[in-house]
Amino acid sequence: MSCTWVDEHLDDGLDGALPADEARRLAAHLEDCADCRRISEELRSLRRRAAALPKVLEPRRDLWPEIEARLPSPRVREGRWRRWSTSNRLERWAAVLIFALAGFALLRQGSSPAASGTDFEAVLLGARQELLEERMVLAQASSLPLNRSLVDEQLEVLEEAIRQIRRALDEDPGNPRLEQALIASYRKQLELLQIALRLSPAPRDLPEAELQRRQKNERV
Repeated sequence: MSCTWVDEHLDDGLDGALPADEARRLAAHLEDCADCRRISEELRSLRRRAAALPKVLEPRRDLWPEIEARLPSPRVREGRWRRWSTSNRLERWAAVLIFALAGFALLRQGSSPAASGTDFEAVLLGARQELLEERMVLAQASSLPLNRSLVDEQLEVLEEAIRQIRRALDEDPGNPRLEQALIASYRKQLELLQIALRLSPAPRDLPEAELQRRQKNERV
């Protein structure tokens, strides 16, 4: 047995991890070799001193109060989508009302007074048809980086607003403000779907009909 072998296996020997025959050979070598025996004794002494050290070194004083005093106050930051998804029912209806009123104001500024009868039904039919087309394209898209559950949640809120407006129109048919609010709600749904489509997959993943529609819009 050489001193080199002892250097490589001395730790295992002190740990009792060597096979019985190698442990006997190591012990015999240490009896005959003064240098290896000295190294073994130094290593044993070092291990004893290390074992006597405390497991945990406590600071002389508690440092946490000073550290805590210097930490900045935590800020709660939430994204727009998270705030919407966790808002309560009253806040959602307030948001829908804001959307409807904003759309109504834009329509009042950029168009003639509210139409009624056949004109209103024609505008409403056009809005619903365009909305249906966008829904079909969105359904055919393979995947969206946008969280679909959040988009669907907002669409459901707008659907409920539309149902409420329609019930109000049944009680007060021809009311120009209700008619404009209904059209504005449909257009808000359309805007939401168009936003989702702008975040849709790369052009190669889109249906052919949507590719043609986008190319047409770009030329315009």
